[in-house]
Amino acid sequence: MIANVHQQCPSVIEGLAIQTGSLLVKAAGFLILCNQKQRPVKPFPKAVMFQLAEEGFISPFEQLVACLISVRTRDETTVPTARRLFSIARTPAHVTKLSVERIEELIHGTSFREVKAGHIREIAIRTVQNYGGMLPCEEAVLRSFAGVGPKCAHLVLGIACGNLRSVWISMSIG
Repeated sequence: MIANVHQQCPSVIEGLAIQTGSLLVKAAGFLILCNQKQRPVKPFPKAVMFQLAEEGFISPFEQLVACLISVRTRDETTVPTARRLFSIARTPAHVTKLSVERIEELIHGTSFREVKAGHIREIAIRTVQNYGGMLPCEEAVLRSFAGVGPKCAHLVLGIACGNLRSVWISMSIG
């Protein structure tokens, strides 16, 4: 599909989307629309997990917590919410010192914060107790946590652990 875009839209510049009207591809965070008439349009923002990784929130624990926060929550809310939590507690050891109620306060604005707060604290406790505070890059371990499905597990494996075969493409409309 990408090769077709380059054949049909030779003027696509890296980092800049081209809008025209007939073909639509979202790749590397950019929207590419092509036909005969071309004009630059604003690129989509980076996906939340990649944006947070670029800001230094790259550990498997941070990526997993950020992914949990993002579930059923808009990107505009997820990024500041994750930053707020990580400004107080970035490591599993630090999160274990927070009450579920305090985590709820820190992740306010996210959907299902009461449930997510409990999951986040439980992940932190198990990571400290069972893995010496270092969340392993193993799909079975990641998926063993409540609230973690294949999408979050594979995003963590791909972004934090460097397993590029694990990165999923997620399409949300809304």
